[in-house]
Amino acid sequence: MYLETLPVELIFQIFALVSVEDIISLRCTCQALSAVTRDRSVWYNALLYHVVEQGLPVPGTNRACVSELSAANLEQVTMRALHSRRNWTSPTPNSTTISEIATLRNYEDGESSRTFASYFVPGRGGRFLISLTRTERAAGGQRYTTLQCWDLHAAPPACIASQVFYEMLGLQVNSEEECDIVLTVTSRMPFKTSAYTLDLSAASPQSGFILVQAFESLPTPLKLAGSQFFATDDSNRVRVYDVTSGQLNYVLRVPLLLNDETIFLEEHRCLAIYVIQGFIITFCQQWTHVYALPTADPQHNTDEPTELEPVHAHHWAYRIDTLKVAARDPHPLRAQFRPMLAPALPVLDLLVRFDSWFPWPVNILHHLILSPNPSFTGAEHELPYFADGAAPHVAAALPSPLRLFTPSDAVLGAHGTALWLDAQTGGGGPSQAGDRGQRIAGRVLRRAMPAPAPSEQAAARDPRHAVDLHAPADAAAEGETMVFLCSENSEEWGRLALCEEEGRIAVSCVDARVLVYDYT
Repeated sequence: MYLETLPVELIFQIFALVSVEDIISLRCTCQALSAVTRDRSVWYNALLYHVVEQGLPVPGTNRACVSELSAANLEQVTMRALHSRRNWTSPTPNSTTISEIATLRNYEDGESSRTFASYFVPGRGGRFLISLTRTERAAGGQRYTTLQCWDLHAAPPACIASQVFYEMLGLQVNSEEECDIVLTVTSRMPFKTSAYTLDLSAASPQSGFILVQAFESLPTPLKLAGSQFFATDDSNRVRVYDVTSGQLNYVLRVPLLLNDETIFLEEHRCLAIYVIQGFIITFCQQWTHVYALPTADPQHNTDEPTELEPVHAHHWAYRIDTLKVAARDPHPLRAQFRPMLAPALPVLDLLVRFDSWFPWPVNILHHLILSPNPSFTGAEHELPYFADGAAPHVAAALPSPLRLFTPSDAVLGAHGTALWLDAQTGGGGPSQAGDRGQRIAGRVLRRAMPAPAPSEQAAARDPRHAVDLHAPADAAAEGETMVFLCSENSEEWGRLALCEEEGRIAVSCVDARVLVYDYT
């Protein structure tokens, strides 16, 4: 029996079980199979099984409506997603496009500028990039910061919004794309936070950022998630504001030493925040606190904010220098394929660099997985994470050597990529820094895996060295390290920004430039 003689419905089922490369090969065998491979259902299933259910990004679609795509469009989207991922996960990915942005083109005498941060605006297909450039004047030492937004689809990238700030303390870009407020800027004298939206049709860049709200806040901004803004100060208490009204809703308290309100422990200094279904999780230097939000109105018709104590606390055995957290959220296109599938609590990826007694942290980045509570229903006293004593467990150790005074950074992507900037440039081994230069490397983190038993967790006394760096890597579970860029002599890179959906990396430089690399 020949394949082309089988019922078409059976051929479709066979095609759903083979790779995309096999489908293309079968197309070349005969006219009958060539016609079948061009059927819309073939590429609908290929996109579902080989891309969406594998958690792979789909560049260039900006989350288009799948039901409106033709068979040819579905094939093109699937092939591009797989090709981009193969390039992205290769040992040395090839950039298809390189854009250079000179954030400040006109310098005055005695001025020095450096771009110290850049951020992709979420939910816009990686099209818009926020840059922060700090300028100092020699005369009088005056300092100001230029906030700009760039349209990367223009050639060359065009500035569509620009504003100058004096006494800026920090900036937070909204992690939720549905919110109209794009970013907040915190300034001193007095401590104030201003919330802005972005006008993409503004007549000039100077009117591109539109002020929505301004309110008094604390000096250290931590996160902007939807309408919630988080900030802290030396007391280590985190305050939660509503950026649309400027109202202070909650104060997240931390345990006190000897019940003394005047003693502030550095181990409770907040490094990162994650918000999920009525809970706030704060990741501190040596603690992780879980707070349950009240179901009633946060103000209770009073002028005082609601003070919350942690309902759970996890103690880290060692101080943390750097921590990045990202959720393994469902694929953006999954709801279009499986609309009846209820969303579950996501697994949390933690990228951690532990501190040391030396002037620099350890030369290892750890990927830890925080698994959700599988029986979580939202009932009172249930925890979404850390249920029954569960703790983050080490999934991998990533050699990432640092060098004193050389910039370093780390970011996490929405599809499981960890990207970092370190000083591994020489041939002295994976955990030894070179004498000079920088490297931008990455790793596609392994998917969720079962947490070890409590007895196994207790056996791993030192989480900083819980993984054998000399053991062969499990390539099927977690990819090899990718080296995106390497500079043997220069040390001009400062901070990283990642849009994994579009395969795009932005590198902020110390000479007031931003380099944007596309890998699709």
